[in-house]
Amino acid sequence: PPLMTAGGAPLLFNAHAGWMVAFAGVLALLMPPDRISAQTGPRIGLLAQHLRIYRSPFVGAPATGFMFYTVTYVALLTLLPTAATPGWSGFLALWMPLTSVAVSLTLGVWLLPRVGAVRLVQVGYGVALVAAVGLWLFWGRGLGEAVAALILSGALGIVQGASFAALAALVR
Repeated sequence: PPLMTAGGAPLLFNAHAGWMVAFAGVLALLMPPDRISAQTGPRIGLLAQHLRIYRSPFVGAPATGFMFYTVTYVALLTLLPTAATPGWSGFLALWMPLTSVAVSLTLGVWLLPRVGAVRLVQVGYGVALVAAVGLWLFWGRGLGEAVAALILSGALGIVQGASFAALAALVR
């Protein structure tokens, strides 16, 4: 709040950027240098690494899935509460992110060893699709709209947690 009062969002974002740059510098000094092992071969350039990653569905799949999750989730958290039925905006702004985290850390953790990471990402996206249709069907109807939005948020919480676990499953 003091930063927002003093300079608004620009000061807050610039302070955050400065804080992150400072810690990047500290980490650069404290972290040991990367070692090149015989297994990984010589170091290749950043562009070449990206090309290799995006050419392989086994290497790029977790990142691609997580990118789509992130774009969808950020858009939903930003736009849905303000567009919701009047009187439900505050409820959704509070409970959507909390539902996502709670479902990811409870149901997601319980399901992961039983279903597998890759399948769980697929299931999460499937439930999110059904919830999005429900959101469309109940749009403007208050409680039904809020329930569909919370189910959608919870399903994306499953996608988020399982996407991290999918890294180990897909990248050998």
